[in-house]
Amino acid sequence: MPFRTQQLLALAPLLLVSTAAAQSWYLQTGTGASFSGPLKHEGWNLDTVCYPNQSVCVQHSGYRWNYDLPSDLGRTVSAALGRYRGQLRVEVASRYVKRNLDQEFTSITFLDGGALPPPAESSDYSSTVFSSIGEFSSRSVLLAAYYRLRPNDQKISPYFGAGAGLSMVHISNIHYAERYHCEAVVCLPDASTYDNLQLTSLTGHSVSGHFFAGLDYGMSTRTVLSAEASFSALRKVTDQLAYLYHGVPGLTSETTISAIRQFALTVKVRRNFGRPRLRGRR
Repeated sequence: MPFRTQQLLALAPLLLVSTAAAQSWYLQTGTGASFSGPLKHEGWNLDTVCYPNQSVCVQHSGYRWNYDLPSDLGRTVSAALGRYRGQLRVEVASRYVKRNLDQEFTSITFLDGGALPPPAESSDYSSTVFSSIGEFSSRSVLLAAYYRLRPNDQKISPYFGAGAGLSMVHISNIHYAERYHCEAVVCLPDASTYDNLQLTSLTGHSVSGHFFAGLDYGMSTRTVLSAEASFSALRKVTDQLAYLYHGVPGLTSETTISAIRQFALTVKVRRNFGRPRLRGRR
């Protein structure tokens, strides 16, 4: 964990328990819709096999491939504990986001970026390829600060905020299967020699930044309803993934997920404790 992030998270309890100018504590929950642009999926391995459906056997050190990962509209839920300091409030929050992913193939090259030879015009072998992916989810713990643009005795007020934290990213059901078939009477080596299968998941940890803008509506001195738009940016995550079987024993691939940019529209309910937040409204 970067040192600055450690310092930021270590200061969170001190910011929350400061009592000099604090008005009250609050608990907050929220739920809403999450969406994003396509994620970027890059993978590589050290597979040096020359496959029989290639027209030329080129000596190489491995393969590199890329996909775009668009997603469906997802959902987000959050919970927070915070404290007011005048028109400023500071909170420690947890946030969960989940979306279904799709997969769009973009390119494959040799590991050094060189182009693959064209498919063979005729071969004793044929192959079928299946590739799919499951869900994206992230769990974040963050420290955030918000500033209310109108005084606390106003029932309605816009606000903005920002925060930073740590996120755990999970991509489920990364599935790639390539099966070879013999089209001749006899194939040597056997077609299954070239088969490979990967069915696994990716998990990684990332520093994340979060930005918020919303509108508070004071339903009472104790309860506040908020409508909020947010943007989150997560650093890329990388994991090493195993094959269930492969012609190269013990082979793994390294997979990186990047361009993790998330938007959300949420409704939040905040319950105040201690001294009332909206002074003058009894």
